[in-house]
Amino acid sequence: MGQVTKYPQGTFCWMDSQSTDVEKDKAFYQAVLGWQINDIPIGDGQFYTMFQKNGGDVAGLGQAQDATIPSHWNAYVSVDDVDAITAKVKDLGGQVMMPPMDVFDNGRMAVITDPTGAALAFWQPKNHIGATLVNEDGALVWNELLTTDPEVAMTFFGKLLGWTFSKMKEMDYWIIHNNERMNGGIMQLAADWGDLPPHWMNYIHVDELDSVLKKVDANGGHLVHGPVDTSAGTFAIIASPSGAAFSVIQSNTVDEWVE
Repeated sequence: MGQVTKYPQGTFCWMDSQSTDVEKDKAFYQAVLGWQINDIPIGDGQFYTMFQKNGGDVAGLGQAQDATIPSHWNAYVSVDDVDAITAKVKDLGGQVMMPPMDVFDNGRMAVITDPTGAALAFWQPKNHIGATLVNEDGALVWNELLTTDPEVAMTFFGKLLGWTFSKMKEMDYWIIHNNERMNGGIMQLAADWGDLPPHWMNYIHVDELDSVLKKVDANGGHLVHGPVDTSAGTFAIIASPSGAAFSVIQSNTVDEWVE
């Protein structure tokens, strides 16, 4: 089972989307991934949608506050002290996009960019730990940094979060380790991918990829890339009706969550 009650520091813990069309995206995720919707009032007539699967929190969705920024997904890493972590970022070559702030009584967060420009959020939990279900159908299973300079990114995160890395033999792909737990991957952006900027990609495990992909166009989304067979499983990149891209993967094996 993938039920979670706590995350070690440095572990990916949450994903949420800032959307320019919340209602269309909510309906899309409900139809394609089978997520249930729990709309939480946050004031001024606005809501934060908590997506759930099998009784667990799996992801979030909110209205984009800046109309100039396209819809996108964010990746969050759990930390014990977000202020202390964020204070180290500039000295290591990164930038602080959003300084630490309280999110009601749920937790405290910040958003940074690494020296290659990829944005990442930090989450210090209080009443909300992040996802309470992972590594199951419809839940977060992997996070991947696509970057112009893997070595620079690894040096930065190694010093900031204590991550270690191991390179796969068959390709230029590095596994992120956090306290000996596999915690994601890092990959070089290919030149023929155009002007795609460095970014973190969230992967959601699905039991039947073909079934999921058949629902994408019919519910207003579109296939961005794939399907692609890999040693880890078959994945595809899809986008919501508002254009927020994420990956779905039918994994060959899924690790059981161990706390």
